[in-house]
Amino acid sequence: MLEGAPMPCARKKLYLDALDYYRAAISKKPHDAPLYNKMGIVELLLCNAGRRARKDFENAIHADKALLRRLQQSWA
Repeated sequence: MLEGAPMPCARKKLYLDALDYYRAAISKKPHDAPLYNKMGIVELLLCNAGRRARKDFENAIHADKALLRRLQQSWA
């Protein structure tokens, strides 16, 4: 794929469908860290590496309190 080439429409549609799926799943299981993580990855694939992807990854960390504690310990 060429650098900076637009994403094929079919692939972009699949990623957008995946985001819809993850949002629906999160509404049913709001503390499921892997769902937030997967949503963040899809945001990155859609080149939404700004606030949206970061927020998804932050939500994943906060949803998994054990992971949050491990990260805080490694930062200390």
